[in-house]
Order: sequence, then C-alpha cells, then structure tokens
Amino acid sequence: MSFAIIQKKLEVIPPAKRAPLLEAARAGQLTHTNRVNHDYMGILVENLSEENAQKVAESLKSVGIETQVLEMSRVVPRPQPVDVVNAEVSPRGLILRDIQLRETVVPWDSVVFLSATRVKQASRPAANSLSLAPTGGARGDARSAGEGSWVLGLYTNGEQPHYRIQQNRFNYMYLGAKRALKSIENLRLVAADIARFATRAVMGEGFQTFLAGGASRDHATLETFEEENRWHLQQLKQEGG
Repeated sequence: MSFAIIQKKLEVIPPAKRAPLLEAARAGQLTHTNRVNHDYMGILVENLSEENAQKVAESLKSVGIETQVLEMSRVVPRPQPVDVVNAEVSPRGLILRDIQLRETVVPWDSVVFLSATRVKQASRPAANSLSLAPTGGARGDARSAGEGSWVLGLYTNGEQPHYRIQQNRFNYMYLGAKRALKSIENLRLVAADIARFATRAVMGEGFQTFLAGGASRDHATLETFEEENRWHLQQLKQEGG
C-alpha cells in the first residue's frame, strides 16, 4: 500500500519549513514513488510507503505543520478540468454545448463544491474541453487583463467531476438582455445563477467573496487553484465518511 500526506489546515508552507518535503522529493527521484506538491499546500506528498510517510509527517510536525497520513485509496484523485465555454445555466442543470451544439446536462444535485479565484493569466482550454469558441459576448477590458482573470470551479460527484469557467473564455449569450459590457459583471451573473440552482453544493470562501463583489485574496495560478480545491474535496469526502 502507498500513502499520502495531507495538511490538517490549508496553508502555504513557507520556504524555511519545506526541508522535509524537499527530502521526500529527492527520495522520489530515486524510487519514482513520490509526487510532491510544488505549491506546498493541501495534499503535499503522494505514493510514499507508510514508514516514509510517517517520518515526513513527524518532520513537518517538528516545524509546526500538522498533517495526516492517509492511504492512497482514500485520497481524492486530481480532477481533470473541462473548460466550459458555451453553456447555459438553467433550472434543469448546467447545459453544455459542444461545437456541433450537442447538449450535455450536468444536474444540479450532482454539484458538490463551488469555488472561485482570480488567476494571474489565462490558460489554454483543457484538451477535453466540451466547449465552443466564445462568440457574441463581451470579453472584458484592458484593466481586467492586467489585474488577472476570475475563474469558477464546479465540482461534481459524476463521471466528469470538474467543470471550469474562465472569465474571458465564456460565451455569455444565454444571459440575453441582462448581459453587461464587462466580462467580470457577466461572470458574476453566471455565478449568481449557479448559486441559485446548485443548492446542495458547498460554496467555498472564494466563491462567496466573488458573489459579494469582493476581491480575491491573491492572484493564484490555475494549478494552485486546483490543488486548493482538491484539498477541500478531500475534506468533504472525509466528513461524508
């Protein structure tokens, strides 16, 4: 069996306290059994032997980082994102439309977690994107590009667990007459629609902040955003037994 080391409290580990993880990384280069989270937060290391995992956890504890050691079969796998570009938020679900306008409906009762943050720069759509190139929608302005772009994350318990909506990559046509000139305003309308229908989902702090019109805590990268959300999903899994 192999094991993972997971933070009890989600926080970025400062450089001065990363020595145990760097040692684990060096060991992984020899055994090819480790993956160290280079964002230094959340699910820190995977695929260690139980003995090595306990040693790293003890070393982290000695520098004030509380973790738990968990068997890999109980760890949430890293969700592969589907970048959603062409979709409609409706009472019957998030309706995705591909380039041939075929529909895939994500039911709201399958959505378990909602998140949002502002990223430093836009990324290319995921290879498994179920989307159409954005048309007919406002794409933001020069200021939003300089400040970073917001991204929403919808996590489900279905076959495809992770859908991602990026501020400047979404077709807001479904908003109709409500559509505003700025993409940030349109994305907030989309988020409000999602929150109205996804009543069973847990709303992360970032999503709540975005709905309220607040600013992001920082300019996260998409990779950091995914790691943080994965940690939250792990907590939900453990709380649900």
